[in-house]
Amino acid sequence: MQPHISDTALAMLHDRAIAVVDRFAAELPLYEGLPQSLIEGDFLNGSRLNVELFFAYLRTGRLPDETDTREIVDLAAARVRDGAPLAEVLTNYRIGASVLRTQLAESGSSEDVEILREVTEPLIQYLLTVTGRIAVAAADGAHDPGWEQREQSRVVADALLDGTDPGEWLPGSPTPIGTAFHVVVFRVGDGDPAALTELRNAIDAAAGSFVRMDRRGWTALLPWDTAAAGAEVPSALTDLLPRFAARTDCGWWAGVARAGTRAEIPGAFAQARVLAELGRCLERPGRVCLLRQLPLEYTLARSGAACAELAAVLNPLDDQPQLAQTLELYLDTDFNQLATARALYVHRNTVTYRLSRIHELTGFDPASTAGAVQLAAARTARRIQGGHFTE
Repeated sequence: MQPHISDTALAMLHDRAIAVVDRFAAELPLYEGLPQSLIEGDFLNGSRLNVELFFAYLRTGRLPDETDTREIVDLAAARVRDGAPLAEVLTNYRIGASVLRTQLAESGSSEDVEILREVTEPLIQYLLTVTGRIAVAAADGAHDPGWEQREQSRVVADALLDGTDPGEWLPGSPTPIGTAFHVVVFRVGDGDPAALTELRNAIDAAAGSFVRMDRRGWTALLPWDTAAAGAEVPSALTDLLPRFAARTDCGWWAGVARAGTRAEIPGAFAQARVLAELGRCLERPGRVCLLRQLPLEYTLARSGAACAELAAVLNPLDDQPQLAQTLELYLDTDFNQLATARALYVHRNTVTYRLSRIHELTGFDPASTAGAVQLAAARTARRIQGGHFTE
């Protein structure tokens, strides 16, 4: 039974619902096992589409047909293909509707609250209709050979990364599962989700690869020929660098570690995670991150509380922007006072004075080698902390 709501009241509630979706998008439920940068745009778009379809249903009394819901069903089915459990996708619809209803009630008038009570039954009917179609689409997709292959690959990746035995053969494949792998962890930053998806699909298509996604990116196990000299980075990745490394619409970093046996894979996975996170936190210009390139940064990142303590060395400069800028340029110019003065358009004596003030405030003398190294390490630690490093 449709509620009796005036067109004016319904239009006002509709506008507020769209505004709430836009404002509280960060609080709506995303997917635990999928990279947020790749899906948040689709998620917001899907949320808006659901609001539009629901209010069209309230106005007309006609539930949306399959053509109306095709886009949101396709978005949800894509999340299932990416690895999100169907139960999580369907639960997110219930949670999202609850968050939206609560926000509208808390910020609305008594009349709005009454309207929300009246639309409870239509909301249930709408959710049952849409989630039912999503479940059917997901079930149909499960019979797609491509989906089945991706799912098998994900299962093997889970087993190898967790240190359990996936068996020797992938069902339907004439090639046995390897024992030696490059473990490549991808962390994504800002960028066009379509470009990042293109990169992920290219990695997924590499011969012998096993890929699984997570909340901050994805991890690929790429075959390693241990007999090949100097194979630090898998060819599947180096071949993609000319296409993706310089793209401004595609922020990503790949931590690479090698495992000569299956037993070494969990350890290589842990190392590659740290390296990828360092690339993201430090916004390294180089997309591929190896331990030999980042020994100090890796040690700091793994040191926990010690990293935070070292980062705090620079706290006295927080309210001294001139000193902070001078130190930044001084470190960037390899401790060259003259080059720092030129970059700042000041006399060299001014730089010398500022460095002495930095010494007084931090306890470390940037004019000495030992002090400069400590301050450089503190800057790195602060960047790691500021990037919200997470193993």
